[in-house]
Amino acid sequence: MSGKNAHDQAAEDMARAAMEWSRTHMSREDMTAYAFRLYLEWARLLSFDRDAASLADDSSTECTIRELR
Repeated sequence: MSGKNAHDQAAEDMARAAMEWSRTHMSREDMTAYAFRLYLEWARLLSFDRDAASLADDSSTECTIRELR
């Protein structure tokens, strides 16, 4: 909290690069689909019965963030 080792400039550079990348590589539809999938996963993680809340029948068909890249 004191700012020691905060690396503010590095954080600004990363944020700027991420915004530029998203402007040039992602459409509004991509962002909508990503947000929808993120909310579904969040709901699954908060569910008391995660297996029942899963959208996939087995783990081999479940889409992961790594596969979306």
